[in-house]
Parts: sequence; C-alpha cells; structure tokens
Amino acid sequence: MRELPPAPLPAGFYFDLQPADAEVSSLLLSVGWDTMLPRVVAALRERYAVRGIPRWRVGVREAADEGALVGYGVLTLKDGMGELSNLAVHNSRRGRGIGKALVVERLRLGEAAGIKRFIIPGIAGTNTIAHFYPKLGFQALSTGELIRSPAEPFQA
Repeated sequence: MRELPPAPLPAGFYFDLQPADAEVSSLLLSVGWDTMLPRVVAALRERYAVRGIPRWRVGVREAADEGALVGYGVLTLKDGMGELSNLAVHNSRRGRGIGKALVVERLRLGEAAGIKRFIIPGIAGTNTIAHFYPKLGFQALSTGELIRSPAEPFQA
C-alpha cells in the first residue's frame, strides 16, 4: 500500500498524540513518548493483541496560544479496521486545513499499525461534511457510515 503524504499543518500548529485511555497512557510512558511511531505501534499491537482495543486522541495545538488544543479526533483500532470519530476543530481555527490534517494523521497512524480499511460511523449525508471526506477517499455506505479502503484515491 502506498504511504499517505504528510499531514500538512499551518505554521505555528503542531500534532499532539495522546492515548485515549489510561492503560494506553502507561504503555506510552513505558516505551517513551518521543520514540519512533513504528516502535510505539509495535508495542501497542503486542500488548493489545488479546487484551483490548487501542484508542488514540490525535490533537492539534497552537504554539502561539501556549499550546492550546484547537482540534482533535479519535482513532480506534478494532477488528482489523480503523474507526475515526470525534473530529472537532475550534470555530476560530476552521478553514486552515486543521480538520484535513487530523484525518490524514489518523489514517497514517492506522496504516502504520497495519490497518487497511477505515470507517467513520453514522455521518454520511451530513451537509457539513458532504465534500470533505470524499476528497480524502471515503465513500458513503447505505448504513450511514463512510468507509475508506486502500484502493480509494487520496486527493491532496
């Protein structure tokens, strides 16, 4: 599978990857926050192979505003799929590409963990995202979900 291009962020913004629960948090501390992504993903896959579901909160912070969280989204790895949920960007920061960068970064994280299909539950047909997710390779299902597989094109 081809690798996604880097998720571009406007100048002055940066990603903040955090576990979405305390158990994953302790694992991250055990391997070191600043380690390479493949090492963290490998440790997560080993630890959660039998016991549970890894969940990540990918946030965007603004350096000029003392690292204030201006957007985030959650990635849950389960049943061989990646579920993207809870995409939110502060109203004052919309239109700068932060939402797109959050989706792309969660796709990159999932693909690094071996995920090939991604789903966004229950938002197909929502007016505010009608043109947003298809540009990122997602297609609507009759169930109201959006799905993206490796065969879907990625538009930068």
